[in-house]
Amino acid sequence: MCLTRKIANFEDWSAKRLPAVFMIRTFLLIACLLTSVACRQRGGTPADANIVANAGNHSAETIRPDTVARPPLAFGHETWDFGTIPETGGPVVHVFRFTNSGTKPVVVERVGVTCGCMKPTFSQAPVLPGGSGEIGIAYDPADRPGAFDKAVYVYTDGSRMMPLRIRGSVAARPETAADRFPVEFGGGIRLSVKEVNFRMVEQRHDRRLTLRCLNTSPYEVRLRAEFAEPLPFLRAEAPAVLAPGAEGEIAFICDLSAAEVWGTFVDSCYLTVSGRRLEGAVVVRGTGIGDLAELREMPRGKRPQAEIAESLLDFGTCAADGTAECRFTLENKGGSPLRIYAVKYPEGVTGQIAAGGVDGRTAGSGNYFVHVELLVSDALSPLCDLRVRGRFE
Repeated sequence: MCLTRKIANFEDWSAKRLPAVFMIRTFLLIACLLTSVACRQRGGTPADANIVANAGNHSAETIRPDTVARPPLAFGHETWDFGTIPETGGPVVHVFRFTNSGTKPVVVERVGVTCGCMKPTFSQAPVLPGGSGEIGIAYDPADRPGAFDKAVYVYTDGSRMMPLRIRGSVAARPETAADRFPVEFGGGIRLSVKEVNFRMVEQRHDRRLTLRCLNTSPYEVRLRAEFAEPLPFLRAEAPAVLAPGAEGEIAFICDLSAAEVWGTFVDSCYLTVSGRRLEGAVVVRGTGIGDLAELREMPRGKRPQAEIAESLLDFGTCAADGTAECRFTLENKGGSPLRIYAVKYPEGVTGQIAAGGVDGRTAGSGNYFVHVELLVSDALSPLCDLRVRGRFE
C-alpha cells in the first residue's frame, strides 16, 4: 500500500477518541543534540550574595553573609564605583586597602568572587596588629555592556568573612560589521544568519523572509541563490550585484497558494559568487499546516481542540527483526469536528490512522527515536508531534 499525505477519510470525522497504532520496523536514527550553555553573558546582573566562586581553587560554595563572623579588618571603603568604563578598554583594577584592627595577626586565606569577570589578587602573608594589606579586584568588561554590581568576599583564618562590592557601567563598543553579519560565508560574503525558519505556513498562504548580506571584498560580486533540491513552493531571490562594502538582502519565499505541503520541510540554499559556488549552505526549513483562518474567527469554546494525553512512548527493547507497537489516543476536546489533514510517518513506520503504509525492513540493532507528525484543524496546536523511542537488539 502507498502512503497518502492527505487523509480524506478523516476530514469530517467528528469522533471524540481515535486510537492510533504505529507499527515500527525501521527507524531513522536521530543523534541527540547536546547543548552547551556558555556562561559568558552580555549585560550586568545583580550580584547574588549566596553564590560565591572560590578564587583559590575555583570551586563554588553557598554562604549566608549574615551568619559569618566579620574579621578585624578596617577598610577605607567597602564599595567602589568604577563609573563608566569602555567595553574595549580592557580590565580595570581597584585596590581595597585595609588595616588589622585586632590584637592578633590576620591571614587573608582566600577571596571569593561572584563572577568569572572578576580576578582577585592578594597576599597570604600574616598581617600584624596595626599592619595594613591590599586586595586588588580586576573587572573585565569585555562582552558585558551595561550596569554591573558585584559582590566580593574576603575570608580570613577562622572562616571569618568580610563583604566588599564593586559597581559601575560598561559603555558598549561600537557595532562592527562582524557583529551585524556574524556568519562568514566565503567569497568575501558575510551573512546575518545561516538558517531561515518559516515556522508554520498555512495552506493557500505564502510567507517571505529575508537575511542580510555584506560584500567585504574590494571587488564587485555577482550573486545567485540556488536550492540543492528545488522544491516548487520555495524560491530565493538574491541581489544580482553587490558593490565593494555594499549590503543587500536575500529573500526566501515559501508559497503554498498553489502547492499543497504538509508537515516539516527542509532544503539547503547555496550561494554562487561571481560564478563560483560556495561550500556552505543556508538551511531553509518550515512546516506546512492547514488553513486556520476560519477557525480563528470562531469563538474559542466552539473550536476543535486536539489533545494527546501522552505524546512520548517507549516501546522498550525488541528483537532486531521484530515489530514494536505503540498506541496513542487522540481526543477532540473542542466544540466542533476535528479534521485530520495529514499524517507524516518516517521511513519504516506505519499506522492505522493512515489510508496506507510502507513496506517494513529490518531495523538492525541500536537505539531509535522517531517523530510522527499529525496535522489537524486546531488553531492553537495545528501540529501534533508524536514521539516514539526504544531499542532493537
